[in-house]
This record gives sequence, C-alpha cells and structure tokens, in this order.
Amino acid sequence: WKDSGLGNAFEAAMASPDEVHYIDWKPYGPSGDAPAAFFATGLRDKDGLLIGVYSIQLPPEFERSIEELQPQCKLESIAEAFEGAVNVGGIGRPIDENLEKPLKCFKGHSAKSLSRLIDNHFASGYPAGNAANRVMDPYYDIKAHTVDATCALAFTLQHMLSQGRTIQQIQRLDESSYTEFNRYLRNELDFQGVSGRVKFSDNNKPNLLT
Repeated sequence: WKDSGLGNAFEAAMASPDEVHYIDWKPYGPSGDAPAAFFATGLRDKDGLLIGVYSIQLPPEFERSIEELQPQCKLESIAEAFEGAVNVGGIGRPIDENLEKPLKCFKGHSAKSLSRLIDNHFASGYPAGNAANRVMDPYYDIKAHTVDATCALAFTLQHMLSQGRTIQQIQRLDESSYTEFNRYLRNELDFQGVSGRVKFSDNNKPNLLT
C-alpha cells in the first residue's frame, strides 16, 4: 500500500519527522476503497533518534479547519477582521428582578419560562417527542443570545415597516434603507431579552451587516 494515503503519510513523516502531516481523502484499499485521510509524524527515542512513524486514519466525520481549506483564511486574518466587532457582555440572563417579567418579543413568556421551554425542547425535540432534532450537547451559554439576536432583527424589521416600507423593499434594501436599518439596530434598539438587556454600544467597526 505504498501508493495509498497511509503510504503517503509514512513517506511525508519520514522526510520531515518533526512536523505533523495531513494526507487528504482518497480511496483506501484496506477500507474497501472508501475515502480515507491520515495524520502522521515521526517518532524519536529519548536520544532524539528517529525510530518510526506514528500515523492515524481519520474518522469519516473529520472536517479540516478553514485555514487549511482556504489558504487566504488564516486565523490571524480572521482574528484581525473581527477584533472588536462583537463583544457579548453580561451574565447571560436578566437580573433577578426581571426574570419573571413578560418578554416583549415572546408574548406569554418571561425570560425564565422561555429559557425553561428551550431546555425542554433541547432534551425532547420539537415538537416534543421528535427525537430527530433533539440537541444532545447544546451550547447553553449562548442559547439566550441566539434568541435575542432573532428578536433584535425582528424589532428592526418592525421599525422599518412602521416607517412605511414594505417587506419587498426591506428584502432588497436600497442605500438609504440599509443606512436606516443599520442605524436603528446599532443605536436605538434597546429591549429586555432572555439574556438580559439587549443594546449595542461602541459598535463602530466599519463592516457590513449580513
């Protein structure tokens, strides 16, 4: 199997034993010609002598990092682009005195009751009992922010409609409408959400809203 992915991994590790090498997916005979990918690196003894190669076959669900798939998307470049653009502050829930107050965005619910409902659907699926969309390992720390982000867009849409714009116009914003959408979301939006008070401040990094 010297021409297989494993063979390529072995050769790469022998040539540069102090690096970790990735061999991309291609048919692999011992796996019934199913696509296989490998990591490999050299092994040295306590004296630094190269004594072999360590290689692993990656599981089918393995996904390469974005900076490997797209060379222009270096982590440093991504970090520089987003540095200071978004910062979620707070404790992820309202202060105690607001936990039971009605939510403006989800009528009939308080922050406490809606949070409990979300947790129930994480465990039981939606509608309840639908095992196909249960969330086995949810991101509890950001669940409230996800809900409030949806509400932020809904309130901004409501504002745009209140100014006489139609849904069709909002779907295809011209420059003035985009400017107003951006201005309201960044500067005027202010509501009590599942995560607490939702308001943007010092959000002045030049970029596009998506």
